[in-house]
Amino acid sequence: MQLHAVTKLHLGGDARLPRLADALERYAAIIAQRGIAFFILTAQVFVGTIEFKRISLAGFILVPFAIWNRNSFLAESVLGNVGSSGIKVMVLAVIVGISSNIFAEFTAALQGQEPCPPYPPRSTRSSSKVRKSRRLSATISTVIIASSGR
Repeated sequence: MQLHAVTKLHLGGDARLPRLADALERYAAIIAQRGIAFFILTAQVFVGTIEFKRISLAGFILVPFAIWNRNSFLAESVLGNVGSSGIKVMVLAVIVGISSNIFAEFTAALQGQEPCPPYPPRSTRSSSKVRKSRRLSATISTVIIASSGR
């Protein structure tokens, strides 16, 4: 019986630490998701800039027609498209700027460290949850008593 307990403790059964294969699989999935997301974002930025340049070049030709009343319909759609594609490019630029700053912070924070520290033993997590639930129930009962006017 003692041999079984020692091997279970040695293999990390009681500490409930994630196994290396599970952690590598999780990190590979996260990296794949981020890579796909950045690939899609790159394609959208590329298409957005091409669209903006194409529409603004058409605007150089069609905007002078806005001077005459009978031909103003030619320039209205171009001006609307220039505005909408410009907003699209600006939103994509903001997304790229924010996400690049966030990932720069992550990579700077992980220099020479493990990406995910091992989980604490199960008993520590459950006891902190119990303490939080007791504090919450005490707070709720205090609010109920105070609101009832007793």
